[in-house]
Amino acid sequence: MRKVKFGFTLVELAVVVGLFGVLLLIGTDLLIQVINSSNKAAAEMELRQNMSVAMDTISRSVRKARCLSVGNNGLTLNLYSDDLCLSTPPLAIYAVQQVSPYGLTQTVGGITTKIISDKVYVDINSLQFITPFVSLNPQTVRINLKLNITGAERSDSAGTQIATQSVSLRQF
Repeated sequence: MRKVKFGFTLVELAVVVGLFGVLLLIGTDLLIQVINSSNKAAAEMELRQNMSVAMDTISRSVRKARCLSVGNNGLTLNLYSDDLCLSTPPLAIYAVQQVSPYGLTQTVGGITTKIISDKVYVDINSLQFITPFVSLNPQTVRINLKLNITGAERSDSAGTQIATQSVSLRQF
């Protein structure tokens, strides 16, 4: 009578372990790619949302103002409720924080708030509030804004968003 052997040989086990390792490696690589693309998409969305909020907030305030002035080499925009830019305090002040990371702030009624999230910062070399002509009472301001995003959890998916918009004072 013949004896039946149960079990696997060492060669069969090595082949199965090798195949399992290859499949695991491929699956892990795919998972990492999905996570990275998801982080990149989230960073891009956050940049777009912050850019939209910043430009909409500034544009809305400019349209409410009756007079505007630009200071600090184009880094500060002051909006006033009178025709001669004399009202104190100004209706609103938009400025870049002078401490890194450079955020964009809005001061209304003496209360300063950030208008972009903490993960997003302003490229200090590209922000400009520009009045088109040298004038005592400019009616239009051009806003150049470049936002960047970084962070420990998104170091591989840093991004940039650039926008330029011209906004005119509402004629009363």
